[in-house]
Amino acid sequence: MIREKQKPVIDAEVQALRETAENAIDEGRRNIAAAGRFGINWQRGLQFRMTGEGGQTVATVFHRSALAGVFESGTTIAGRPLLWLPITPGAPPIRRSGKRLTFAVVRGHHLAFDADDRDRHRRPLYVGVSSVRIRKLWHIKDIVREQVGRFSEAFARFFRG
Repeated sequence: MIREKQKPVIDAEVQALRETAENAIDEGRRNIAAAGRFGINWQRGLQFRMTGEGGQTVATVFHRSALAGVFESGTTIAGRPLLWLPITPGAPPIRRSGKRLTFAVVRGHHLAFDADDRDRHRRPLYVGVSSVRIRKLWHIKDIVREQVGRFSEAFARFFRG
């Protein structure tokens, strides 16, 4: 008889938890898209998993990519001794460029040029920097906290229904 009375409460809890997690994922994916240059795979990488642990249901929000934490919290990436960044967007990393490179310091900037380009006005392909700061771009944790704050409303709606 007690289990029969608990079932509507547990069902409402699970439904409210699922809705809360789905809302957090939807809003989080919109946040990732709004951050710019994060395609559909980055957006779909934000997921949730529901598991039952000791009579309790737990929803875990996570991202499939190990790099996601960098965009959630921001970080500094240091070079050893330099970090070579392509000047042209979408260019391959310096090790995979397939070109012989020559390096020079021009006005205090470390630059890499195509060694086979003999043009006097050749343009650099890469610039070397000691470190790069990636600022916080995503706000997934804040979104999840906000959605968890709305859990009681969802629970009441499902329990009454």
